[in-house]
Amino acid sequence: MRNPGYESFNLEFDCRYENDTFTPFVKLGITGTSLCPASKKNSKYGAHSQRSRINLTIPFKEQTDIACLIDLVENNLSSSVYPVLKIADEKFVTETAYENPKFVEDIVRSIALALKEESLEFKSVECTNYETISHSRCLRSN
Repeated sequence: MRNPGYESFNLEFDCRYENDTFTPFVKLGITGTSLCPASKKNSKYGAHSQRSRINLTIPFKEQTDIACLIDLVENNLSSSVYPVLKIADEKFVTETAYENPKFVEDIVRSIALALKEESLEFKSVECTNYETISHSRCLRSN
């Protein structure tokens, strides 16, 4: 489900110099949604969700496909966010998140595993959940 609209993603390029070698990196920032598994388990009527911010840093190579990386990350969230969302589409988004509850550590783990399955090395995967009813959570894996 994609309605027309612009989505923005942060994209940074970095280069490290070690042992007489330059290594280029790309850092990709993606926003999504996570739904709290504990809230789903303990609530009779739904669960709370939060905005998730993922920062993925990988070595940059000529064949690096940014669009595929965005899809990989979004596929490992409870739900994507959408630039244009009609009221009729909200059901799809909320039910997708409800069927895919994830803690911050679940998101980082599933992204790292998906990268490994695609034979993509990474420098770091970081996710911050901006909680709506509790303290925000952040986890980083190197």
